[in-house]
Amino acid sequence: MSKPIHAHEGSKYLREIHGVYSTTGDKQSVQVDVYAVLEAFGVTCPARAHCIKKLLACGNRGKGNEMLDLIGAEAAVARAIDLQKQRDINNSFASGEDLIDYEKEIRVLRES
Repeated sequence: MSKPIHAHEGSKYLREIHGVYSTTGDKQSVQVDVYAVLEAFGVTCPARAHCIKKLLACGNRGKGNEMLDLIGAEAAVARAIDLQKQRDINNSFASGEDLIDYEKEIRVLRES
């Protein structure tokens, strides 16, 4: 059996979250870790998960300061983009759909 989360190094990701709505008017909260949040939001890409983890605990992970975590998050986003492009290529070949012109999409986003 695994140790409770508060008993190992993963506890640095353990946070109390307060509910948005309460039917009783009482403050309702739950303790979650970053992994539960990733799962709740359906994050399956490892590069995205790595980035989110760095951003949520930026400078507080015991592995560098805020700037190093931000630089690491930026690198993780770049890798997530590469992985998504590859997934899209694989999916377009499998489905017979046209590939998305990412360069065109980036230009449109920057112009808006």
